[in-house]
Amino acid sequence: MTALETLLNGKTVAVVGNAPTATQFDFAARIDAADVVIRFNRFHLEGYPQVGSRTSVIAFPLGWSPALPDIALVEKLQPLLLAVCPQIDDSTKNNARRYGEAALEFFPIDYFEKLSLELGCRPTTGFAVICGLIDLWTPAQVLLTGFSFARLTDDHYFPSRTFNYLVHDPVKELHLYARKHPPGIFEIDPHIQSQLYGRKIRPRRERSRVPDPDHFSSASSVYQQVVPSVRAQPVLLVGAGSEIGAGMLLEAATRLTIVEPDIELRALLRRQCPELPLIDASFSDLDPGARFHSAVVDEVIEYLPAIEVHGFLRKLRAHAGHLFLSTPDREANMHGTRTAAEWGLALAAAGWAVTEVKEIGVKVLITAR
Repeated sequence: MTALETLLNGKTVAVVGNAPTATQFDFAARIDAADVVIRFNRFHLEGYPQVGSRTSVIAFPLGWSPALPDIALVEKLQPLLLAVCPQIDDSTKNNARRYGEAALEFFPIDYFEKLSLELGCRPTTGFAVICGLIDLWTPAQVLLTGFSFARLTDDHYFPSRTFNYLVHDPVKELHLYARKHPPGIFEIDPHIQSQLYGRKIRPRRERSRVPDPDHFSSASSVYQQVVPSVRAQPVLLVGAGSEIGAGMLLEAATRLTIVEPDIELRALLRRQCPELPLIDASFSDLDPGARFHSAVVDEVIEYLPAIEVHGFLRKLRAHAGHLFLSTPDREANMHGTRTAAEWGLALAAAGWAVTEVKEIGVKVLITAR
């Protein structure tokens, strides 16, 4: 058993990434209370009390000099150094000599290569360690914080050089983490939850009991324009939102099938239109290992890898006719929905015969069989 395995197995572990979100949540006490605290690259402690003060392991890409941890900091903290790199060559050996007698282990290269194949790109050091904690080692509990899983303008919570998105893909890492995430062992911070479950973190507000007349008028206007195109046709409505459009389409169509992943909106639709066939389009229908239960449908599809988008759209074909309706409004959803053209291409790739794509207000109306 290696020194790292002895350090991690059966222990509580705090994994602190360098994303700007690391300082948004004050986990300092929780981090410092863990048996083992793992940090990355040229992390900063001074001036950032939210990220805690202890360090047990520093993981870093030994072959990339700009990410090497500060020698003086290593001498001060006396951590175990974990070198994460795709191969050991003269460059990595020379960099290793910088740390003299410091305890240094190499991340398993065969597992790094396997992870690269799964992702289709090189994993970040942080993601490699996260997956190692799932697949290679056996910690008792893991607190995960400070990982964006997104392409950001500001890459770290401290001043640093720009992150290399040509080598790494944080969105692919999010997809893979969703499949690997071990419930009950990993605790994730609110930002990672928002990425994983497709929800914005925003202040909780009481919903108005009085409907917004402007919203009602706008929605009614859009659906009034949609109705002539769908009259006497089977319709699939994706992201129903409320009973406003559902009721209008129900009167016009020969059959209306709704996809609405949001639990509260599904309950509302059940009360308002009990005769509607209703599909739960949550991630759990596609991948039992993923947990995206309450995302709006555009966020669900935005996050799915291409093969899963196709599977999702193929699944919908079994429930509905030839008209597909959704929203391209990029202000409405956290990650931006697909454009009308992108929806058409996705449907065609999933086996739909697309004959027409048009935008009506903030909606996309696609005729496809």
